[in-house]
Amino acid sequence: MRFNITAFVVFICFGVSTYPAFSDHGKNFHCSSFPFRSDQAKAAMKTIPKGKHMRGIVSELAYQWENKEIRRSCDAAVAGKTVDFSCLDGRRDWNVIMSKIPSEIMNQADIKRRPLMLELQAKDTQGKLRNEALDYCEDLGVIDLRMKG
Repeated sequence: MRFNITAFVVFICFGVSTYPAFSDHGKNFHCSSFPFRSDQAKAAMKTIPKGKHMRGIVSELAYQWENKEIRRSCDAAVAGKTVDFSCLDGRRDWNVIMSKIPSEIMNQADIKRRPLMLELQAKDTQGKLRNEALDYCEDLGVIDLRMKG
């Protein structure tokens, strides 16, 4: 029992001492949730056919939109405009995101959508494009990623 209490105390001390390093909620576009939780996202998802592959496609398209928005925001900041660097939840343009869905896949069986989903996922292996967008902003000097774990 003594070991468990000691481990718990060490865990709490570690958590308190490193809190700023991993708690970047609200800065540098960091979100703690999946992009489909907002009311706007739920409404948008109701307009398309159901299926895990369709959801995967929309997810990848949402991430593409976010990466472009991150770069656009950083360019705006460099130009002296006021920019919101917080989480993109509630700010995604679902009309633009949904307009990127190829119309020919809307009436296909979900399994036939899989190749497109895999193609989109392959373009952004391991979040490479998000990291590139954030690195771009850091290179511009508008965000500081050193505190992120």
